[in-house]
Parts: sequence; C-alpha cells; structure tokens
Amino acid sequence: MTQKEMEKLADIVVTKLIMVMTQVNNPIDMEEQSILREIIMQDSEHEITEEEMLMGELARLQTILMIYEEKDTVAGYEKAAIIATKIKRIQYKLNQE
Repeated sequence: MTQKEMEKLADIVVTKLIMVMTQVNNPIDMEEQSILREIIMQDSEHEITEEEMLMGELARLQTILMIYEEKDTVAGYEKAAIIATKIKRIQYKLNQE
C-alpha cells in the first residue's frame, strides 16, 4: 500500500468517525454529509468521492443496525427495520456506480 493510498484510507476512517460521533438518533442527511465533507477536506489535498461517502455511511448504518438488533425490544426492531431500508438504498446507489 502506497503512502497516498494510506492517506486516502485514513481520510475515509476519519470521515466515518466524525459521522459516528455526530450521530444522534437519525442517520445524517445529505446536507449534513456535505457540510462534514467540507470540514474534513478544508486542510486536505484529497477529495472524498460520493462513493467513499456512501461507503462510510453504509458502514455507520451497519454498526447502528447491529446495535438496534441487539436490543431485544419492539422499538429496537422497528428502528432496525428503518436502518435496514436505508442500507438497501445505499447499496443500490453503490451498485449503480
């Protein structure tokens, strides 16, 4: 792995961490993703692509899905179903690219 590839991977990890840290109850919408992208990329020479943002969001949602599935409550399963739907949308978008 080259230095450039490692830096790109580090940018993706930082993006995901920021997205997870800013998560409250609802997944981040596209406007907030754009704001986060601008903040992250201010001091960076690398631009995060839409595919990288979608992959970061997919990873975040999968983590949230696991948390909701572990909660053995009706509310947990309802939230898990909503998250699963959002995951399917992102996977569809990724397959289109």
